[in-house]
Amino acid sequence: MPRFAFLLLIAAPAVFAASPDAGTLSGASPSITYSAGPFAVPNSSLNDDANHPDCTAPANPCDDFALTVDVPPDYAITHPRDLIRVVAQWAVNNDAFFLYLLDAQGNVLLSSQSGNDPNSLSYPAAPGTYTVRLVPSNAGGDLVTASVTLVSDETAPATDAPPAFAALQPLPGVGDNTNGEMSIGHNPKTRRTLTLGFSQTLRTTYAGDGTPSWEDVSEPNTQLNSNDPILFTDPRTGRSFVSQLQAGTPGESIFYFTDDDGDSWTLSPSTADGGIDHQTVGGGPYPAGGTAGPAGDYADAVYYCSQSVLLAFCIRSDDGGMTFGAPAVLKTDADCDGYLGAIHGHLKVAADGTVYVPDRSCGGRQALAVSTDAGETFTLKRLPEGATAGEGDPSVGVGSDGTLYFCYLRADSHVHVAVSHDRGDTWINDHDVGYAAGVVHAVFPAAVAGDADRAACAFLGTGTRGAYQSTSFEGIWFPYVAMTYDGGQTWHTVNGTPGDPVQGTGGIALGGTTAIENRNLLDFNDITLDEHGRVLFAYDDGCLGDCVLPPYQPAQVCIPTGGINDVCINSTAKSTILRQRGGRTLYAAFDGSGASGGGGGDGPLPEGHRLFGALAPGLLVTLALAGVLRRRRR
Repeated sequence: MPRFAFLLLIAAPAVFAASPDAGTLSGASPSITYSAGPFAVPNSSLNDDANHPDCTAPANPCDDFALTVDVPPDYAITHPRDLIRVVAQWAVNNDAFFLYLLDAQGNVLLSSQSGNDPNSLSYPAAPGTYTVRLVPSNAGGDLVTASVTLVSDETAPATDAPPAFAALQPLPGVGDNTNGEMSIGHNPKTRRTLTLGFSQTLRTTYAGDGTPSWEDVSEPNTQLNSNDPILFTDPRTGRSFVSQLQAGTPGESIFYFTDDDGDSWTLSPSTADGGIDHQTVGGGPYPAGGTAGPAGDYADAVYYCSQSVLLAFCIRSDDGGMTFGAPAVLKTDADCDGYLGAIHGHLKVAADGTVYVPDRSCGGRQALAVSTDAGETFTLKRLPEGATAGEGDPSVGVGSDGTLYFCYLRADSHVHVAVSHDRGDTWINDHDVGYAAGVVHAVFPAAVAGDADRAACAFLGTGTRGAYQSTSFEGIWFPYVAMTYDGGQTWHTVNGTPGDPVQGTGGIALGGTTAIENRNLLDFNDITLDEHGRVLFAYDDGCLGDCVLPPYQPAQVCIPTGGINDVCINSTAKSTILRQRGGRTLYAAFDGSGASGGGGGDGPLPEGHRLFGALAPGLLVTLALAGVLRRRRR
């Protein structure tokens, strides 16, 4: 049994004692469970400074657990993947609790302020004494059960040549100030790429040496009153779709499609009538043996899903997006134990016609809505308990044989990928794909798969610990791509633009319209493949000009709100495609050909476009350890 000792940081009635109030974590005792509360009122100081809550007044309750980590001094070096993981769970869904990890001097090392049930945080398994602090941000008498575990991800890093990428951007005046939320589609028939950022649709054409050229092919009506821009290209047909929610008009979406990569556009007369928020568009083959099928010349089904606060639903078009049928319920709050949040990720269709819509929060866990009858009914399938609900949409990539690669953010903001071979009934190879590359906070994951055993997950990441959604955050952000060639057993994770951040100092807020500090780069990015299986990752570059030089400070515009939490956004958002130019692609048929090394005669990038190669494996390890051991104090 561990020896217990209560650590009282400040003698005050607001600091409660956990039960038990202390414990020791070690290789011989890798798990501790304790309870906290009940909490009758929230901690009012969180409204003033959520990063450093006050626990000294009776109106500011906190609960402290004294943690001793008894491992060898060099344990974090010899076991770089091992983590201290804290998970807190409670019963009342409307309650919310923030988690903090403090060092022996009372400094906040790490916090998780999502408030989700369960909430969690992870920290390198370094020896020492810590305090796990639980603070209610919304409370109604709930008890909390917490566990502290010494965990290890045994995933071996991939050892073959890592992929390399080039960040491609149009010239000034094109793709500027696109305000986040990038979508991307690639037409393998014409070998051209379409991207959509806010209200601007751009077409990228690649010359024989890989030189990109950019054109604005926006349909004028999709540039008006835009909310939640979505672009999808069906690689089987080459048809691209653009959907724009109309600001101030709940339930109305402008919906166009093009068969010539934006030279001309066709309006859908039905306007894809949908919910008020967060739509997604996808398409693919119909399932075999069912009653659904095409109503005209267009071969594939087209799906449109959106949500109306407590309800999410999907509609299907059988004539290529011209008209849509009756809505089918995708999810209700009741389906997820009353846990709030009908928001979902982007829809994907498998080669066998199965429809998948990922969900970040269903009863406190990641989930997947699955339809095998062309979107007429959906079944919600939750991932295992460790796949805690996180902030930001998850993304699913579907391999050629239906293998699923579910890329998601846990409650501690670590990015994971889990694999399923049975439509989400069971999951294997759930690995943290960012940590070995030094990523401790990630946002906006986007997944894609090619062959059955090949997939990629791209995301924005930082190696600095702290309140990563706050404007005071000191870390900088880069685009990362994790790629697997063996079904998710091992992963290459590389920084796509080392030395050139996608955002300088300052957090990335994930609260959507509820973000109280800095809603910059908005809600999501996107990823697809070209005809050779190269990864194409679309994102907005929020760090240009002086920002690319230390101290990496982006220009911001702040809107006064009369309080301390002024809403701030980056004044820079440049459409960018991170295009694979080296390493194996996601189609094995092109291994050893020109495509895997850049493809089709791609040569050096011309002036004005920079090539960012992958870091050498030794440097990756060095950076990973630096990220593991770095501490930021305020």
